[in-house]
Amino acid sequence: MNLFMTRFSRFACVVWTLLLVAVSSYATADVKSYSSVDNLLLDGSAFRANETPLSWQDKTPLSGLFEFTYLGKDASHLNVLLKSGSGDIVFSTASNVDGDWSGALDISTLRLDDTSVDGTWWRPNNQYSISTWSDAVRIYQLDTDVIISGVSLSTGMFLFGFNDDYKAWFFDRPDYDDMVFAAKAVPIPGAALLLGSALIGMVGMRKKFMA
Repeated sequence: MNLFMTRFSRFACVVWTLLLVAVSSYATADVKSYSSVDNLLLDGSAFRANETPLSWQDKTPLSGLFEFTYLGKDASHLNVLLKSGSGDIVFSTASNVDGDWSGALDISTLRLDDTSVDGTWWRPNNQYSISTWSDAVRIYQLDTDVIISGVSLSTGMFLFGFNDDYKAWFFDRPDYDDMVFAAKAVPIPGAALLLGSALIGMVGMRKKFMA
């Protein structure tokens, strides 16, 4: 009996392992991969033809804390993602590599900047918010899992594309691949939600008592 159970257990383990491998292989095969950000967001690109990410045009600005992942660039200019006010650099096309990651940051405080622009009256150096769709920034929300530049991105994450020095030249062709990165919202911890609810309740009780 013990010999039978031992053999059955081994057989069950082998079957279970094969099932896990098969499921994993199926899931991986179903996720499309894009090796470069070059023209990634242009109409007609392989990414836009295969995927159907949600355009964030005309939608409310993104807000809250996000974690960011650098996906690459296709530009000769030096572009940076920085914190407004402090000027601290989050990502730079000169130093970051695909897959570099940054912790939770308030998206409303972040700006994209083409530092190669000289700041003349006809070619001003502008900084662009990343929380809203604009002439310089494109935002999409993924509706599928994808792999871009070797980085795995999951459904629901946001994809950002920057077109530096926008419309500085008459024949400029916006491609939004001068810096490309992804971000995912950081959920508010349950403890923080409970604390907030408790504080609101205490304020309400205090007002009622004073009345």
